[in-house]
Amino acid sequence: MWLATGTWVRYHQTKLAQPIFTFALHDRLRSLGSHVQVLSVDPGGAATNLQTTSHGSGAMTSLEARFIFSASQSADDGALPSLVACFGPEARSGDFYTPKSGLTGPPVAVAKEGVFKNGCAESNSAHVPSREVLWAASEKAVGPFKFQAA
Repeated sequence: MWLATGTWVRYHQTKLAQPIFTFALHDRLRSLGSHVQVLSVDPGGAATNLQTTSHGSGAMTSLEARFIFSASQSADDGALPSLVACFGPEARSGDFYTPKSGLTGPPVAVAKEGVFKNGCAESNSAHVPSREVLWAASEKAVGPFKFQAA
């Protein structure tokens, strides 16, 4: 299956790393009493240049690109989880917004203040040991992150 190839494995690893890192940052900021808000979003399936460039680079066939594109929501709708996270009156640090079906639909919170709803696909981001491993690897790559208490 084309999603199991090297390019797509790396893509999915980065898609998973983003909320894990965000929740690790949320944990650290809360432990310091910070009022900085960190939220995570997933646009779901959005019809963007990803399909075009993936086909152009050989990462997927034109048939696969057309299928993904046809099953996706618009790029504008894919931006909605980000907009809700930034401007939604109920958005709080540690929230994770994604389309209702996971791929399409209105944005919903699958995590509130770092706590995931039962059974959601994104709940693997809640794995605290993964947060610690990713945080340590990130600091090894770029140097220690320094925070001051609020």
